[in-house]
Amino acid sequence: MYDASAFCGSWAYRQVTARFLEELISQLKEAGLAGAAISPVEAILHPEPMTANRRFLKECAACAAAAAAGTADRSRAFAVYPVPVIDPNLSNWEEQLAECMALANSHRLPVPAVKIFPNYHGYEIDLPALDALAQSLAAMGITLCVQLRMEDERARHRTVNVPPLSIPDIVAFAGCHPELSILVCAPYMRDLAELNSAPNISVEMSFVESGHLLRDALRHMTASRLLVGTHAPLFIPAVGVAKAKADVVEAEVFAQISTDNFMRLFGAKH
Repeated sequence: MYDASAFCGSWAYRQVTARFLEELISQLKEAGLAGAAISPVEAILHPEPMTANRRFLKECAACAAAAAAGTADRSRAFAVYPVPVIDPNLSNWEEQLAECMALANSHRLPVPAVKIFPNYHGYEIDLPALDALAQSLAAMGITLCVQLRMEDERARHRTVNVPPLSIPDIVAFAGCHPELSILVCAPYMRDLAELNSAPNISVEMSFVESGHLLRDALRHMTASRLLVGTHAPLFIPAVGVAKAKADVVEAEVFAQISTDNFMRLFGAKH
């Protein structure tokens, strides 16, 4: 099983139990995961994301080197899929993307996806620079991850006033970029049916809740576009894993949700 949305680093509004990549990997392994798409959480609130991206990619390289040198436990190998953060609202977004690719290449790391935070970075989905970024990613075969939220709106710090993203706008954006694979991160159950209308949109389930979670999610979103997501370390990884096992489904459906869909979005570039 693979995790489509996890984070590494310190979050300003909550103490987390895994600030460093090795700590996060240990938690995800303990939950039974074989790999994860991970982003640097500090990049969300920094004035620009590259300081956090550089540190994160260096940390990924160190973990990969330890595994290659045999200093890591090979019997419990874990695949890290780095997902750097890009802010297209900054004029240097092309340099951000180019530097992330260059750093990853220098360390022999994959960059299967990049993640954006439109509401935290102060722009709408119709930002012209985002269209340009989408075109670049589609040409490179890189997945675009769109983070809807980092916290339940009811539990946010009183100083945080981050507006919600428009689901119809995301669907319209996806329609303008049919060749781009898009992963929407942290949607609610109520968002799934509308997101399902765009064939190039997949979703992860870290914020999806209901009594019969998996059965209800599959009623709104096709199995081929539903992924496990833990939102670790802000959420407990075992909860995200349990969502994929919340209801009995056919073996083929479970394989899609737990592994196959992840590999389609992230694995081909690893």
